[in-house]
Amino acid sequence: MSNQSPASYIPVIGILGWEDLNNVKIHGSLATPGTFSFPVLFKPVTGACFETVIAHPDRHVLENMISTARTMEKSGVKAITTSCGFNAIFQSELSEAVNIPVFASALILIPLIANMLNSLQKIGIITADKNHLTPEHLKKAGVPDQTSVCVYGIEETAAYMNTCKSLKPELLDVERFRKDVIGIAELMVAENPDLGAIVLECTILHVYSKDIKTATGLPVFDIVTLTNYIYSSIAFNPAS
Repeated sequence: MSNQSPASYIPVIGILGWEDLNNVKIHGSLATPGTFSFPVLFKPVTGACFETVIAHPDRHVLENMISTARTMEKSGVKAITTSCGFNAIFQSELSEAVNIPVFASALILIPLIANMLNSLQKIGIITADKNHLTPEHLKKAGVPDQTSVCVYGIEETAAYMNTCKSLKPELLDVERFRKDVIGIAELMVAENPDLGAIVLECTILHVYSKDIKTATGLPVFDIVTLTNYIYSSIAFNPAS
């Protein structure tokens, strides 16, 4: 048990990250310094990468995630998220492994959002790679009716291809990528006039959330805003 009083204790969000710390980061995204106004603890997970998290979810990597999550909990972390929304596939296993809240992906927001919309409205998902976002990911995220969502990916945009697929994050053309992402959101709305909200699965897309809201006029949900909300629910503020 901690000797610190509630008034002096600062809760911390833990972030389970990919092993390669040089993967694509954009200032203001989940895994970049300074994004949050409160303490976060970023821990790379051995073996976690595109191949083992997105392309072929690996049970051994999940075991490493669980081990890291348990270590975080013992160190005083009060809630845990991850640096990749595709970890929705591991949501139930991760939350069962510890005794603190785990929100592995922004996709877990979909049931909440669906309850806020009318029954004729759909939820749009912008993902890092629609070819690998499966019904199982959505099921693990608690999405009961998968006909109520539509999925669009950034995997075919020129900026993404030149960066992620080449494994050279320094090549990212941030402005071109911004325009690509906005274009995808606009196309999604044009092709789905019954859209009621958008969820950004990819954790780097928060930086374009305002742009997407402006372009589409729709509410936009992402992992950074979810993390801020979770923090507000666990932070102890004696002045409040």
